[in-house]
Amino acid sequence: MKPTDHPLNRFFQGPGKTFLGGALVVILPFLQRLLYLIGGLYYRRDFTEVIGARGYFYHQLRQGKLVLWDAVQATGIPFPTYLFDLFNPFSLFYTFLLRDGYLRNLPAQWMLTFHCSLGALGAYLLGLSLNLGRTASVVMGVIMGCCGVVVIKSVEPMMVHTFAWAPFVFLFLNRARQRGLKREGLWAGVFLGFCFLGGHPQIFYYIGLAVLLYALYGLVVDTEESGAGAAWSRAFQTYLPLTISFLLTSAPQMAHQVASLAWGPSDVMIAADNRRLLFHSQTGSAEFSLLFNFLFPALE
Repeated sequence: MKPTDHPLNRFFQGPGKTFLGGALVVILPFLQRLLYLIGGLYYRRDFTEVIGARGYFYHQLRQGKLVLWDAVQATGIPFPTYLFDLFNPFSLFYTFLLRDGYLRNLPAQWMLTFHCSLGALGAYLLGLSLNLGRTASVVMGVIMGCCGVVVIKSVEPMMVHTFAWAPFVFLFLNRARQRGLKREGLWAGVFLGFCFLGGHPQIFYYIGLAVLLYALYGLVVDTEESGAGAAWSRAFQTYLPLTISFLLTSAPQMAHQVASLAWGPSDVMIAADNRRLLFHSQTGSAEFSLLFNFLFPALE
């Protein structure tokens, strides 16, 4: 038997390379953050903006109480007006990671790192789905998981938690175009819902706009190739399941936000409309954080 015919050689020439590429893009963000955690190479006051408020919410949830109103922030403010990821399935793990009733920095660090690796894996799989080759796909994954945004925006982890799911949305939209299966549209909607639950509205708007442009592009191409009737039928088969699964996935956070606005204190709408002013009433210079961190400096 020739050396090249050995089963291990055949494995590493085919699926093994694909697996190793995926493992590489998943591991690199962890190594990058490990340097951060040990050496303090980057911005040191991470996760101090809302970690106290988040810890309070999950502490109450652990006790069986669903909190709608945050009375500690300035004159009071609904939780969903600044914490949009409270019902992200992964954020709910914070309920089990509290120490002495508070959420510390380290769990938030690892949650961010997990999302960096998740986004890297999604970009890698998207590259493979687009037939770009393993090398180009690895480059896509490394850029997605280790780019400067995931470092400098770690003080706003919801931004990373939101865009980390975007590659999976377009992965399944691309598969839907290739295969014409409704379940691919369903999965795209689920991951779009995770983008919503990631917690950063601005990034979610950008992703939603990109999905809309992708849909319009597909509609134009299919109209030229198959006619308007077939193009609209194909779009309907993809984007109706996407819409349904998106609404179902994002329903818990939407319901919490509606409940906060409907049954919160009477001035909830005023507080929500002026939340930026309320935030600045509790925020100092770059060396200060929100009120929670003045009350509990050990949380940093």
